[in-house]
Amino acid sequence: MKKYNCIDMISSHWGRSVQDYMPASIHPRIKTYGVYKPKIGEQVDLEDDLRNWGEPLLHQLQLLSQLTSGQPADAKQLLLKKVHDRQTGMGGHTGRIAELLARDVKNVILELQRSTPQATDR
Repeated sequence: MKKYNCIDMISSHWGRSVQDYMPASIHPRIKTYGVYKPKIGEQVDLEDDLRNWGEPLLHQLQLLSQLTSGQPADAKQLLLKKVHDRQTGMGGHTGRIAELLARDVKNVILELQRSTPQATDR
């Protein structure tokens, strides 16, 4: 799915732009040194243009917005917890990255899917 479609879908499901729900503490940063992602504590400007966010991140956020349609505050809390868990746990080389990663969103989606009874289970 293209970035613009993801952005529109997120806004459709959450009623506002993802930026309105993204806390500064996990907001994507402007990349420095090419692909380098800023670490915790580094002072780097936030990337305010959604079109510059990575397509994998936007795609995962779009999937999460479908699962949490009408509940962006709940999604925000789940994302904050997942980033915190990665940063304080055994995150390996990504543990010290300050911003939300596509894999954080994917892990939230997987947890939601596991905790939600499937239609076939009813």
